[in-house]
Amino acid sequence: MKKSFIACCLLVVSGVLHAQDTAVFHLNLDAVDILKARMEQSGVRRDITDSTIARLYPAGTLTDLLGGGGVLTLKSYTAGGLSTMSIRGANSMQTPVVWNGINLQNTNNNTVDLSLLPVFLFDQVAVQPGSSSAAWGSGAIGGVIKLTSLPRDRSSNGNYLRNPYLNHKVVFEYGSFGANMFGVKVGGGKGQWTYDLKLYRQHSLNNFWFTNTSFAQPRRQQLNHATMRQQGFMTEVYFDPKNPNNQFVLRMWVQETHREIPPTMLQSVNEATQKDYACRIMSEWFSFPTSRIKINTRAAVIHEGLLYNPGFSQPINNTNAWTYIAESEMTYDFGQRDTKVLNNLRLSGGLNAMYATSEVTESIPHKEQLRMSMYASIGKALRESDEFNITVRDEIIDGKMIDPVGSIWYYLSLKKWLAIRTCVSHSYRVPTFNDLYWTPGGNPDLLPETSWTEEITVDVRPRWKTGYISYSVTAYNRNVKDMITWVPNAAFWSPLNVAEVWSRGMEHRLKYFQAVSRWKFTFLANADYVRSTYEKTNTTNDVSIGKQLIYVPAWFGGATATAQWKDYFITYAHQYTDLRFTTRDHVEWLPAYSIANLAVGWNWKSNLNGGVYWMNLFFRCNNIFDEQYESMAWRPMPGRSYMIGFSIDFSKQKEITE
Repeated sequence: MKKSFIACCLLVVSGVLHAQDTAVFHLNLDAVDILKARMEQSGVRRDITDSTIARLYPAGTLTDLLGGGGVLTLKSYTAGGLSTMSIRGANSMQTPVVWNGINLQNTNNNTVDLSLLPVFLFDQVAVQPGSSSAAWGSGAIGGVIKLTSLPRDRSSNGNYLRNPYLNHKVVFEYGSFGANMFGVKVGGGKGQWTYDLKLYRQHSLNNFWFTNTSFAQPRRQQLNHATMRQQGFMTEVYFDPKNPNNQFVLRMWVQETHREIPPTMLQSVNEATQKDYACRIMSEWFSFPTSRIKINTRAAVIHEGLLYNPGFSQPINNTNAWTYIAESEMTYDFGQRDTKVLNNLRLSGGLNAMYATSEVTESIPHKEQLRMSMYASIGKALRESDEFNITVRDEIIDGKMIDPVGSIWYYLSLKKWLAIRTCVSHSYRVPTFNDLYWTPGGNPDLLPETSWTEEITVDVRPRWKTGYISYSVTAYNRNVKDMITWVPNAAFWSPLNVAEVWSRGMEHRLKYFQAVSRWKFTFLANADYVRSTYEKTNTTNDVSIGKQLIYVPAWFGGATATAQWKDYFITYAHQYTDLRFTTRDHVEWLPAYSIANLAVGWNWKSNLNGGVYWMNLFFRCNNIFDEQYESMAWRPMPGRSYMIGFSIDFSKQKEITE
């Protein structure tokens, strides 16, 4: 009864609260089109996944998309298994994944499994490195991964479609180790309504051969008990009333995943299985009471469950977690004013309310938590293209106030082709339910982690008639205090605020495009240097002081080259991951490895029966050099494999560009 009452209160309050994220809109005379979601921090670099990378993995997961191009450092427990990310040496608990503004981090462990997120569902995937708790709340210490839906009246090319319209799509992929994926999208619009429904199913045996190096004489083995299957759907409905200053959106995302947990190289057999299920429902209301006032209101309910069966007649572990979110934000734009102080000034402010409850069989009793956060921001354009912003945020958790955090950033345009971004931010991460209440070992007296981050980015973007270059280099420094670490304590492990971590490094991003006659050439490259070390712990004579964190490579990156002639293309992608230590004393490590993927395909466009058809037929070879490697110790990864697939996109109305 209490849970239902609080949920109803949050949904009601959502109509009058003001949230922490800014939405940028395009206002037409006839309708309101949402172009961007969440706060766009011009002072921080944002990496949007390029189409040449996305074309390699039309039916893959975020593990394939972000890991295949060397964009992120991933820890994968074999193909189809748990996959988590690391940005600038931060762990997955310090890196939120947000879906149209809603944080998907699990209440119990603060992580998101990227292998459960199909690329097919999202119109745009972006990585924003750097601390940003002022905008996103708890956990945004390393960076943020944004999953965004574009307006429904866009075709696959991003062009507008006249209303009424139809926009359907089919994606299919089949390949080695029993892998197959099928997805279908049905979308359209008529009058004041537009809709979008996506259904998908994927399955893989993951029964690949590998070399088991745990034996004195390494031997070839076939991975067993590794089947994965997933199905689900996502639907989005947009309503544009006759009043052009409003738009309503309703989204629902339901999925279920069954996985067999394969044995490690040190095990002969494993019977463990895991079932993950999730239901996510959210609604949004975008309103423009006047030309200067923008209001974005959002409410969401998220239910996540996990059923873990360790096998061998051991007890089954069942996890249930519910999260209720209500948030809204109001922005006032002063626009062009004669007063110098008010000219091009923008003020934003709001509140966010989140109620979470969870129960883990035999490990965590029923627990609940209520968070209320307050947010305020002031931004100003000093010249036509220069901008600065100051953001502050405070949060109250179960009646206890967390120390305020904030950020200040500045975007300076020196030339049309040269710009500088700078940012200083103070962020935090509150303990998870596992940290606080796990039985045995939970520590309810834990303090939140806190961090300070300073960074500067130089953007160089020269253009010419037939091509362009986009290059960014970022230098950053981050200090994290009160790092939560699980350490041995008597007969069990317990989390303590024992560590201070210093992370620093440089990031390079390059894109080159050139069109020559009927040829188009694209080259992408990124290289990251990360130095992330323990600087202080509460352990006497700790051997980890000054040493790189485990599973954090000093160097990683990748390059992708695409050549397209008429409707045909060939793409080569190469990823490099440096040596990673697996113990804090650096006695054990995993060697560096390189993975290369190759794809060839054909894109075809045709106008038939009053509609436009786009077809993409492709063949891909993964790990073409059959590299034997491990992402996690004693967890084998697949060697060479092959995939073939196609996608067909149909738009009923003739496309028009803006």
